[in-house]
Amino acid sequence: MRLLAPNHHNLGRVFSPAAAVVGDAESIHLGRPHGFARGQAVVYRTGGGAAIGGLVDGRTYYVVPDAINLSAFQLAANRADALKNVPVVLDLTKAGATGTAQGFAAAFVAADAVDATENTIDLGFTHALRGGDRVIYDNGGSTGITGLTQGATYAVSLVGDTAV
Repeated sequence: MRLLAPNHHNLGRVFSPAAAVVGDAESIHLGRPHGFARGQAVVYRTGGGAAIGGLVDGRTYYVVPDAINLSAFQLAANRADALKNVPVVLDLTKAGATGTAQGFAAAFVAADAVDATENTIDLGFTHALRGGDRVIYDNGGSTGITGLTQGATYAVSLVGDTAV
């Protein structure tokens, strides 16, 4: 497991681990399609709550989507494990996890994704967000995007399938 380079910003839908973590399946169920692809790197944020067992705030994990339930996914410690014929997934537990603003977000490079004139961010993948979804912003340790506050939660205003 590694941290992303400091020039990678993150924006991801928030959830409550008490409702979203399905321990028997070692999965996260967001209640609607997540939009992540197999092997895609995502950053986990606790949003100020206690972490889900098996995960560390600020770490990068790799998505293993549920083949049947498009709202659920599992996590691998590295891309190679996520892409194996039988993926090696992490053991997750929700016992002790707290908060309602935890999230997983795909990283983006602000210089490439932000259109300051239009006030939009193109995440570079079909994000499956809906208007009004709550997302949390993380600047990845670098200078923040003008107008956004590190760790703050925002309501999504859709621009397109890949942009907000």
